[in-house]
This record gives sequence, structure tokens and C-alpha cells, in this order.
Amino acid sequence: MSRTAFTVARPQNSVDPNGPIADFAIGLRALREHAGLTYSKMRVTAYYCESVLSTAANGRTLPSWKVTAAYVEACGGCVIEWRGRWERACLAWESRSRGST
Repeated sequence: MSRTAFTVARPQNSVDPNGPIADFAIGLRALREHAGLTYSKMRVTAYYCESVLSTAANGRTLPSWKVTAAYVEACGGCVIEWRGRWERACLAWESRSRGST
């Protein structure tokens, strides 16, 4: 009797829509979903582990540009477009960190 191994992806936690980088995180998730990829499949071309990729799109922390670019490239997105989105997210993140809204 043979068994077929398979992995069931855990559902992601929702992104706080009021967070400073919510749009950025939701956009990354939409990009991955559109590409039809799991984090396990993405790690092969992004060269980051699943937890790093998942954290990049959680909306609670801002990923580095290197991680963002790898995520976007793995999903077939436009890195130039996402650089602008990442820079705007950086400004929002820094603004929130300083306590201003």
C-alpha cells in the first residue's frame, strides 16, 4: 500500500485593514493568488523560506526590498511597479512608527 504525501496550506491570518501597510500586504497576497502559487512553490524561485515570504505579506511588518523583489519576481509581477508600492509603504510605516497618522 503506497501513500501519497501532500501538504495542506494553512490559511493566512487576515490583514488589519487599518494598518499602515495594509494595502501593500493585501496587494502581495493578491499577486500570489493570481499567480496560483503556494509559499512552498515560491521558495524555489524566490530563494527565501516559506515563513519569510508569508511574513512579507502579513501586514504587521514591512519586508525588506530584497524580500519584496524576490516575492514579486516569483509571482511574475512587475518589480518596477512594486518598487514604487514598497517605497510608499515605507513612508506609511515610518509615519506610523513616529506616531503620526
